Amino acid sequence: MAALTTLDLGKDINVIKLAREVAIDHYPISDILNRYNITNDEWDALQEWPRFIELVEVEKQNWNSALNTNARIKLKSATLIEEWMEEGHKLLHDTSESMNSKVELIKLLGKFSGLESPAQLQGEVAGRVTINIKIGEKIHAFDGEGGEMIEAVAEDADTIEYDWEDQFPIAPTADADAIFGVE
Repeated sequence: MAALTTLDLGKDINVIKLAREVAIDHYPISDILNRYNITNDEWDALQEWPRFIELVEVEKQNWNSALNTNARIKLKSATLIEEWMEEGHKLLHDTSESMNSKVELIKLLGKFSGLESPAQLQGEVAGRVTINIKIGEKIHAFDGEGGEMIEAVAEDADTIEYDWEDQFPIAPTADADAIFGVE
């Protein structure tokens, strides 16, 4: 693992980052120290610093908690796959391997890289959910986050009559009148 950057230990976020990597125990300490250009003297001082010791303990508890099992499995699996990639590269270009096995390997690599299927959204998505269901002449609609069913009647295919005041009580803010020019 080559040195990527010098870690400014004067910033708390960097000390937390280092504590997390030490707590995870995924790489040898010497590799972590080399990656961030941390000297042995700095490391010795960190190991005696109560704040760093506390951070490492907290990060160990977080990492080893039952709620973090999926993250541990993902990280360890990803590392195994990354270490295997060099072998996979050799197998892919080995002339003694069958085309069938190479195709399966390419499929597997596509799956690893996410090229096999469209990207899935992660985290929260901004926006609004609206579901309209028309049964005969009656339309059932759902709008928002876990709200109630909204009943509406279709007058024609393009227009829906809806009583907003019935569903949502009027509660203007103090400055709403000024915004909309109402006196």
